Amino acid sequence: MLQSPFILLHASNWVDNNIAHLIQNVTSVMQIADIMRQQRVILEEMYANIRAATTSMEQMRVLYGALKTTKAKSVFFRILHEIQPHYISKDIIMLA
Repeated sequence: MLQSPFILLHASNWVDNNIAHLIQNVTSVMQIADIMRQQRVILEEMYANIRAATTSMEQMRVLYGALKTTKAKSVFFRILHEIQPHYISKDIIMLA
């Protein structure tokens, strides 16, 4: 599925602007990391670093550190919307 540059940038900015909230609240980090690894958005080494983290907060920090590109952050946003949609406001969902 192709996404416009506007949607990719908006999703990426949303992730950047909400990272503190995400670190505090996202509990399904490994589920997100599994999908991102499967889609080859994150590599095995980064996946191993996420698994090695002892808390979901630490895992989320490591995962966020791996999201270097707008596309990677957009993929994270889409997966988060699918797994835990309550973290994303309804006005943003219209863009996803």
